[in-house]
Amino acid sequence: MFLKSYNAVLLCTRYDGENIKKKLEVITKGRIVVRKVFFDNILSLEDLVKEIKDENIAYGIIAANVTGLQDNNNIWKYIDLFMKAKIKKIRLIPSELVKKDYLLFSLDEISDFLTPVKKWRELPVAKILLSESCNLNCSGCTHFIPLSPSKHNITLNEYRRYLLRLKKVFGYIKEINLLGGEPLLNKELAQIITTTKELLPYTDISIISNGILVTSMPKELTDIMKANNVFFLLTLYKPLVNKIDEVCKFLDERGIPFLLSGEVSEFRIQYNLSGKNDAFSIHSRCLDRFCHTICGDKIYSCYYPATVKWANEYFGIDIPFENEGINLFLHERRDAPKIVKQLCQPMNICKFCNGFNDIETKPWKQFEKNDDISNWFTN
Repeated sequence: MFLKSYNAVLLCTRYDGENIKKKLEVITKGRIVVRKVFFDNILSLEDLVKEIKDENIAYGIIAANVTGLQDNNNIWKYIDLFMKAKIKKIRLIPSELVKKDYLLFSLDEISDFLTPVKKWRELPVAKILLSESCNLNCSGCTHFIPLSPSKHNITLNEYRRYLLRLKKVFGYIKEINLLGGEPLLNKELAQIITTTKELLPYTDISIISNGILVTSMPKELTDIMKANNVFFLLTLYKPLVNKIDEVCKFLDERGIPFLLSGEVSEFRIQYNLSGKNDAFSIHSRCLDRFCHTICGDKIYSCYYPATVKWANEYFGIDIPFENEGINLFLHERRDAPKIVKQLCQPMNICKFCNGFNDIETKPWKQFEKNDDISNWFTN
């Protein structure tokens, strides 16, 4: 007696198609057959429907790593596309299991290889503030770093505690962003990178930096970055402009990959004091709505509610943030799908954000003690 087989469409990177098809054949014992493979370039619903109309597709399978750097939650765009194409069974493959040799899969990982949408628990990105200090201290910093009273650098023990909790709750984490402040000011950065790869060997690591201290990095740190394929995201503020050729050469010679932003000559006045904006509208247009940030014991949808307490204290204002964020130490793995979904929803604090379209800007400058609240907030 033969078991029924089902046709599937697969969305993945152009490097993973054959790898995933082989894993599917072994894990499903040939019951799911990939008829069409799309790389991360589905342009429209019409294109998708046209390609699969004669294939009797039962399953739509999406590899979570199909979304690129800083584009982590576009997986939900693809899920929506598959649903509109009337593909009833949509399954997601965690990024880790795309990379990992299936011979090393645990029983739980075999079960997770084709995860239904409602049980999806991979955290696409975790942004962890390694330092409340910065060597630039931009006026209008969206993380409010110049206003932080403690200038605390996260310790290796603190970092390890957060990472263990993230791993316990979510199981799979696609990408870790190490940022600040300026993460290169944290003297334990090398050990933090090593710990990340020890606990999450298949998770991508990137460092978001202003680049000023790059050429001063010790050999131990650059060697560890290269060995662990750590990616640099460099923001081109004015003080870096005259050094950028030197910085790029330094990283190239040491085999450290990096991406450079355009020159930052002005800062957006990102926030408002009145809470006058529509939270849903702001969230739907926000480029940072999936910048899931770890601060203290909580994970936040973005960095605003994680760090606005420093502005509240410094300026004597009252932007509400206490009810935002999710305490990871009060949740277990069974709660992860609900948390992943909640992190993608608008927050009350979104009303106090101006979004990204047509908002007031000011020329970039470094923070001075007499800078007033207008560098951060409109009325």
